[in-house]
Amino acid sequence: MKQKASKGVFWSLAENIGVLGINFLAFLVLARLLDKEAFGLVALAMAYVLFLELFVRTAAVEVIIQRKTLSDLHKNTAFWATASLGVVALLLSLLIASNAGTLSGEDQLEHILYWLSLGIIPLSLSTVQNGIMVREIRFKGLAARRIIASTSSVIVALVFALNGMGVWSLVAQLLTYRFADFLALYWVTKWFPKLHFSWSAFKDMSDYGWKVLASNIAYFAGSQLDRVIIGHFLGVKTLGIYVVGQKLIEVIYMTLNGVVGRVALTTFSRLQTDQERLKQACLSVGQLTTITAVPVLMFLAVSAVDIIAAVFGDKWSDSAAVTQILAIAAIARISFVFLMPALKAKAMAGRVMTAIILQAALSVCFAILLAPLGLVAMTIGWSVGYIASTAMLIYFVGDRLSINLTELIRIFAAPLVSAFVGVLVVFFLSQQILEWNLSMYVAMGIKLCAFILAYLGSLAAIAPKTVKNAYTDISSLLINK
Repeated sequence: MKQKASKGVFWSLAENIGVLGINFLAFLVLARLLDKEAFGLVALAMAYVLFLELFVRTAAVEVIIQRKTLSDLHKNTAFWATASLGVVALLLSLLIASNAGTLSGEDQLEHILYWLSLGIIPLSLSTVQNGIMVREIRFKGLAARRIIASTSSVIVALVFALNGMGVWSLVAQLLTYRFADFLALYWVTKWFPKLHFSWSAFKDMSDYGWKVLASNIAYFAGSQLDRVIIGHFLGVKTLGIYVVGQKLIEVIYMTLNGVVGRVALTTFSRLQTDQERLKQACLSVGQLTTITAVPVLMFLAVSAVDIIAAVFGDKWSDSAAVTQILAIAAIARISFVFLMPALKAKAMAGRVMTAIILQAALSVCFAILLAPLGLVAMTIGWSVGYIASTAMLIYFVGDRLSINLTELIRIFAAPLVSAFVGVLVVFFLSQQILEWNLSMYVAMGIKLCAFILAYLGSLAAIAPKTVKNAYTDISSLLINK
């Protein structure tokens, strides 16, 4: 199991680096070619579409992964149920589109939604195949499929943008990705559904699936309603600023969740009957996650102004404050990556749902309350929910997995202290660099190198055993790839 998990992490990491790298480079180019309204319009439209897609994909995938035994009848039943939900979601999306322009005051939103709705169908026809491959830890095939789809969509988006198509460049990118992903997944999966459907199999899966769906709806509210709130209170231009400020945090979290969260759920599910092994696996994954993610988020928080200007251009300077706030909040959010899969593996989807509902409720309430004060205030309000839900998740894990608060603090302590040392070094260097009159890119490179050296040196001094264990785990990934 450890060897399979290592292979899964390696190929999942390759997949996420490849896909996110391709998409992020395209985003950099598109950010310089398109205006703020284009990003705001598509972000608002995708909030509606992603909500409907929740009913199509998430529950089926996690049920397939989590089940101890999975028959062909379960697979076929899940496929036809998901395909049927896809048709319903498409009709609902078209209905929403016909009223979206009037409600939002943005005439283009209606036409954008019509086109983006088409992506629901290929998604509904490939969800079960995706779940089967994740269950079987076949991440090499999944990596190939997503890289093909991402490359195709980026090429289309850049061609559209360079020909002055504006917001339709982003629409074309999203649609191309959906259809290319669908075709590539069938190519690598080699599984095709049969005309078999069983109500007993559907009921068997739905008992757990409805809980997963409910928690994912709550998760959607806690991750996408910020865009709806900003679009409504502050306008699509401000939403465009927020989307760019959020992008770097999104890339980091998607990488963590895509690499760690997905493999962790599969691996933990195999250990669900062995409490002690599950606990140790969760702590091990958590330690490796924090020592890699915490320094990245801390450096991003302290250097956001320079990074946003260098990466996206000066016109996006207003996005830096958003990045700083979300980077700090994301440190608490790291715990979701390894604690949520552990609870789901134990069929505790209801506990996960409770924590996510708390996060969504608090984030939405504070965001609406503070939105009239501006984008920065709204972002702070939105981040409050992450802190509170993290505390509740820690309580649930302690209750069900016997992981106490001291053990979790120990996981975060050394990376946080070491990253803080790196931040102090960066602050000191920033004053010196101003006198050297260096270019922005050279100055940033010096700061990054100094931060990395300070972080690694401090971590080795504070927690040598942690560094040794991390080295062993990373070596295992490379050896077992």
